[in-house]
Amino acid sequence: MERLTIDTGLREYAVNGGPEHGGGVLRFNPSDPNVYSRFCTLQNQLQELEQQVQAQSPTGTDAIQLLAQADQRAKGLLAEVFGPGNDFDAMLGGTNLLAVAGNGDCPPASWTSACPQSST
Repeated sequence: MERLTIDTGLREYAVNGGPEHGGGVLRFNPSDPNVYSRFCTLQNQLQELEQQVQAQSPTGTDAIQLLAQADQRAKGLLAEVFGPGNDFDAMLGGTNLLAVAGNGDCPPASWTSACPQSST
């Protein structure tokens, strides 16, 4: 059988120093408009996830468990945006995406701030 290789424009970016420094590798095609479309849709999904967590108002171990579940869901959403093979848990050194970053925001909030806001 003959082989056909299609260049999909996939690029690799070392995140937080790459695997050798406790980070990971993000792989995607930066010129693919579908990635940007999925990324901007992600903003609403992350806001819904955050609202669901806040609405439950758990305490103690229930809160920790809920935040862990929300983190896995958020990382799954990111994997849907950028494609299979992107391990966001490894990229972010196991940090929960609902943790407050150095700038005072949860990371997904600052990532999606560049997306255009829908006018409804």
